[in-house]
Amino acid sequence: MARLEEYQQIEIAIELDKGRSIESVADQFGISTQFIRNIAIKAGFSSPKKKKRSRSALNAEDQNQILDLILEGEELTTIALDFDISVASLRQLCKRHNVPIPRSQYQLTKTECAEIRELLTANEPLEEIARAYNISRATVESLQEGYRQLDELALGFLYETLLENPDFTAQSIRKLAKKAGFEIDESIILSYHARLKKLHLI
Repeated sequence: MARLEEYQQIEIAIELDKGRSIESVADQFGISTQFIRNIAIKAGFSSPKKKKRSRSALNAEDQNQILDLILEGEELTTIALDFDISVASLRQLCKRHNVPIPRSQYQLTKTECAEIRELLTANEPLEEIARAYNISRATVESLQEGYRQLDELALGFLYETLLENPDFTAQSIRKLAKKAGFEIDESIILSYHARLKKLHLI
């Protein structure tokens, strides 16, 4: 049962990593927003609730710095944490200064995701891709992580294998996957291993 709960936490973390709101992920999984928020904090997508500064409490220098970061493709949630301000206030600041708000991965079409992956394969700069599609660098990086392309069975196999054998090499796990009927590239295994480590599951 614990394994099932951990696997669900990974699925939830992946949805949060796409830029989806805590509320929408809670609705999808039928779980309380507090439970989702705890996972978001654990995975580094959010911080414990505390009183945030309002847009008006920021000085002009901070506001200019924030707008520059947004234009450079920085993730809104990251900026919010760094400046101790709510994402809603950041959106209001963008609207007031006519700065386009980066879209989340959840707002991209399948065609756009495929185009971005092609550009990544061609080694196009992340910043240029982010600017072209009005997304953050973090969203581009998440599309770079190949494990998101795996189907549920392959992802489940990879999750269980890494959980039980966190010290195995990517080559060894690829061979195990092949015996089990899955073709999983070593780069995908490495990126998913890094993901599980970030979530402190291995």
